[in-house]
Amino acid sequence: MSKLRLQIRNLPKREFYEAELRELCVAVVEAYKENAKADQKNVKLPKLKQLIRQVKVLRDQDKEDNDGTTITKLSSGLAFCEFSEPDVALYAVRYLNNL
Repeated sequence: MSKLRLQIRNLPKREFYEAELRELCVAVVEAYKENAKADQKNVKLPKLKQLIRQVKVLRDQDKEDNDGTTITKLSSGLAFCEFSEPDVALYAVRYLNNL
Protein backbone atom coordinates (compact mmCIF):
# COMPACT_ATOMS: atom_id res chain seq x y z
CA MET A 1 0.00 0.00 0.00
CA SER A 2 1.38 3.36 -1.01
CA LYS A 3 1.25 6.50 1.12
CA LEU A 4 1.49 8.69 -1.96
CA ARG A 5 -0.79 7.07 -4.54
CA LEU A 6 -4.58 7.23 -4.25
CA GLN A 7 -7.15 5.14 -6.02
CA ILE A 8 -10.28 7.14 -6.79
CA ARG A 9 -13.48 5.22 -7.49
CA ASN A 10 -16.94 6.19 -8.73
CA LEU A 11 -15.93 9.12 -10.88
CA PRO A 12 -18.88 11.47 -11.40
CA LYS A 13 -19.32 10.99 -15.15
CA ARG A 14 -18.22 8.74 -17.99
CA GLU A 15 -16.51 11.59 -19.88
CA PHE A 16 -14.00 12.26 -17.09
CA TYR A 17 -10.51 12.99 -18.39
CA GLU A 18 -7.05 13.55 -16.91
CA ALA A 19 -7.34 17.34 -17.15
CA GLU A 20 -10.43 17.33 -14.93
CA LEU A 21 -8.76 14.98 -12.45
CA ARG A 22 -5.69 17.25 -12.33
CA GLU A 23 -7.98 20.24 -11.59
CA LEU A 24 -9.54 18.28 -8.74
CA CYS A 25 -6.09 17.48 -7.33
CA VAL A 26 -5.04 21.12 -7.64
CA ALA A 27 -8.12 22.14 -5.63
CA VAL A 28 -7.17 19.62 -2.94
CA VAL A 29 -3.59 20.94 -2.75
CA GLU A 30 -4.81 24.54 -2.52
CA ALA A 31 -7.20 23.58 0.28
CA TYR A 32 -4.32 21.84 2.06
CA LYS A 33 -2.19 24.99 1.81
CA GLU A 34 -5.02 27.17 3.17
CA ASN A 35 -5.62 24.72 6.00
CA ALA A 36 -1.92 24.70 6.87
CA LYS A 37 -1.93 28.51 6.97
CA ALA A 38 -5.05 28.52 9.17
CA ASP A 39 -3.40 26.09 11.60
CA GLN A 40 -0.30 28.31 11.47
CA LYS A 41 1.97 25.45 10.61
CA ASN A 42 5.25 26.34 9.00
CA VAL A 43 4.89 23.93 6.12
CA LYS A 44 7.44 24.21 3.35
CA LEU A 45 5.94 22.66 0.25
CA PRO A 46 7.31 22.47 -3.25
CA LYS A 47 5.55 24.19 -6.12
CA LEU A 48 2.06 23.08 -7.06
CA LYS A 49 3.14 21.18 -10.16
CA GLN A 50 5.73 19.29 -8.13
CA LEU A 51 3.19 18.18 -5.50
CA ILE A 52 1.08 16.30 -8.05
CA ARG A 53 3.26 13.68 -9.66
CA GLN A 54 0.81 11.80 -11.83
CA VAL A 55 -2.89 11.48 -12.62
CA LYS A 56 -4.36 8.63 -14.62
CA VAL A 57 -7.96 7.80 -15.56
CA LEU A 58 -8.56 4.21 -16.59
CA ARG A 59 -10.49 3.76 -19.81
CA ASP A 60 -13.10 1.12 -20.61
CA GLN A 61 -12.09 -0.76 -23.75
CA ASP A 62 -15.69 -1.61 -24.68
CA LYS A 63 -17.26 1.84 -24.29
CA GLU A 64 -16.47 4.46 -26.92
CA ASP A 65 -17.68 7.97 -27.62
CA ASN A 66 -17.96 8.58 -31.34
CA ASP A 67 -18.61 12.24 -32.15
CA GLY A 68 -18.10 11.86 -35.90
CA THR A 69 -14.48 13.01 -36.10
CA THR A 70 -12.73 11.18 -33.27
CA ILE A 71 -13.35 8.07 -31.23
CA THR A 72 -12.43 8.30 -27.55
CA LYS A 73 -12.58 5.64 -24.88
CA LEU A 74 -14.88 6.45 -21.97
CA SER A 75 -13.82 6.39 -18.35
CA SER A 76 -14.30 3.17 -16.41
CA GLY A 77 -15.02 5.14 -13.24
CA LEU A 78 -11.60 4.46 -11.73
CA ALA A 79 -8.57 6.76 -11.49
CA PHE A 80 -5.22 7.11 -9.76
CA CYS A 81 -3.56 10.22 -8.38
CA GLU A 82 -0.03 10.34 -7.02
CA PHE A 83 1.30 13.10 -4.77
CA SER A 84 4.88 13.80 -3.76
CA GLU A 85 4.11 14.38 -0.05
CA PRO A 86 2.35 11.82 2.18
CA ASP A 87 0.66 14.56 4.23
CA VAL A 88 -0.96 16.00 1.11
CA ALA A 89 -2.12 12.52 0.02
CA LEU A 90 -3.66 11.89 3.45
CA TYR A 91 -5.36 15.28 3.33
CA ALA A 92 -6.69 14.43 -0.15
CA VAL A 93 -8.28 11.24 1.19
CA ARG A 94 -9.96 13.12 4.01
CA TYR A 95 -10.96 16.04 1.79
CA LEU A 96 -12.48 13.89 -0.93
CA ASN A 97 -14.33 11.72 1.60
CA ASN A 98 -15.67 14.79 3.48
CA LEU A 99 -14.02 13.84 6.77
